[in-house]
Amino acid sequence: MYLPTLAPQPMPESCLLTSELEKTNEAYALAKISGLKYCEFLNRQYGTDFISVMPTNLYGPNDNYHPEHSHVLPALIRRFHEAKEAGLDEVTCWGDGSPLREFLYVDDLANLCVFLMNNYSGNETVNAGTGKELTIKALTELVAKVVGFTGEIKWDTSRPNGTPRKLLDVSKATALGWSYQTELEDGIRLAYDDFLHNPCVQKGNDLKHYYANSLLSGGSGKRLWPLSNNSRSKQFIKLLNSPDGQKESMVQRVIRQLGESDLKGHVTVATSLSQADVIYNQLGEYIDVVVEPERRDTFPAIALAASYLKYEKSCADEEVVVVMPCDPFTEAGYFKVIEQMVHAVDDNVAELVLMGITPAYPSVKYGYVVPDESKLKGGIFSVKRFTEKPNVATAEYLIKENAFWNGGVFAFKLGYMMNIVEQYIRAVSFSEIRNRYSEFPKISFDYEVAEKAKLVAVVPFSGKWKDLGTWNTLTDELEDHVIGNVITDGEAENTHIINELDLPIMCIGTKDLVIAASNDGILISEKSKSENIKKYADRLQCCPMYEERHWGEYKIIHNVQYSDGFQSLTKQLIIKAGKSLTYQAHHLRKEVWTVVDGEGLLAIEGKITPVKRRYCLYPSRYAPRSKSHK
Repeated sequence: MYLPTLAPQPMPESCLLTSELEKTNEAYALAKISGLKYCEFLNRQYGTDFISVMPTNLYGPNDNYHPEHSHVLPALIRRFHEAKEAGLDEVTCWGDGSPLREFLYVDDLANLCVFLMNNYSGNETVNAGTGKELTIKALTELVAKVVGFTGEIKWDTSRPNGTPRKLLDVSKATALGWSYQTELEDGIRLAYDDFLHNPCVQKGNDLKHYYANSLLSGGSGKRLWPLSNNSRSKQFIKLLNSPDGQKESMVQRVIRQLGESDLKGHVTVATSLSQADVIYNQLGEYIDVVVEPERRDTFPAIALAASYLKYEKSCADEEVVVVMPCDPFTEAGYFKVIEQMVHAVDDNVAELVLMGITPAYPSVKYGYVVPDESKLKGGIFSVKRFTEKPNVATAEYLIKENAFWNGGVFAFKLGYMMNIVEQYIRAVSFSEIRNRYSEFPKISFDYEVAEKAKLVAVVPFSGKWKDLGTWNTLTDELEDHVIGNVITDGEAENTHIINELDLPIMCIGTKDLVIAASNDGILISEKSKSENIKKYADRLQCCPMYEERHWGEYKIIHNVQYSDGFQSLTKQLIIKAGKSLTYQAHHLRKEVWTVVDGEGLLAIEGKITPVKRRYCLYPSRYAPRSKSHK
């Protein structure tokens, strides 16, 4: 934000904006300065208490380890790791290693922010750093040591060194009573561990480019009512057995399988706002979620995800992107085929490569891909034509032509997709594209891209692949016939019972049934008739009785509408440790909160009160209507 070469070293807070901006990052600097000044003048005019913190070079978990677009420390971690894995004898670094730099572990910055909120109030910026510096050469040697690279480190002095020195003066933070806790070598070890175990980090196979995986999550999954609803789609229902003996959802299973394969690239999930919380709850905060402003079919969703990778993750045009559904029930071979697709795109076999599923029967639910069998390269066919969801007779004919089901998995280079995006929206940022999302046509990716592509290839997959979108298909894959509070006589034949209620279900001598109970309702159906559920479930107009949120989950356990228009609603909330609800205020209702178990903090108008089991909060006393609380 100023020229470090002209500033005193170490740089105090007072040297901010005392010279011209660095030309290489002027736009970035202006954005930060705008935020700093905005907070400063809000404090002056309205008496707010915003605090501005200026950090030094940060590193730590969830860093960007991209081979081209990352900062020096994570870039060195990746470079030395890949050199070690490849058995290289030497690694060449830029410059002569003489520049001096300072590094702060990201958790120390978080600790400082909390510390300042409790101990500081003022308009002056506070520097965040260690007050310690080392040469890039010393840093390089330290990273090599931590990673375990024992080869020679060479220096390419024809490459630029950069600014000779960047060190912050941290005396203000020190005088307030704060100091960093994580020494550099310890922090590098933690960062390397993150690199090795973070499922979002691509650690390299023999691909030439970075690999990104975009999962599409959408739909309400009414065919699995009453466990699925407008908030909890089929891919989020935890009924499948995981290797650790717990229950996992379809999306958790796919993410686990990706992690077990060689495709450990960056994972992005494109979804609607109503599903974002569920994804964070089930997959964790490390997953990047791209939220559609509105539902507009698969082409706009993929266009938005590609734009996110381009502008927010700084992915290059040559990088390979794979788009896939988040709920296929499949096996390890499926991901081997995806790897083939990635290699095919990387080798320029085709501009778009898709997966073809070997048909098990003449289905009318799937689109078909007809291969050109005369054009084959390494088990990959050129595509002759597409046929969308045919009737049975046409499907039978297509199978005789050796056609494949369209598996909904696509691979392409990012630049290819961005060229299509720019036909509709020319923008310079992800936020602009998202704000103009309605300008994309409401159309499927198959119609808009696949069927218009000049060079399309298909890679066959003949292993296990199922869409568990109905109770009939789902129960075929459930290892447990009984889940939840259920009593049977042991003679129920081909009957599956799933009970999410506290009340027991008793089942005697049944045959070929699926019985499912949740707060949304109770289903009893012959398995063969279960595909008809959707048309009846669509008639239900009630709100979802169970939802997952980023902080945990809630279910409605009592809901009564009275004749005078008043309503009584009782919810059970389960809040995860370390999570919190957002602030809320209610003008048209009163609340009573009872802490059934656990302990936490209650905030009312900023006043913090410890609460624990048996603590009851009455609105007339604690949270009058219109007062904010969480």
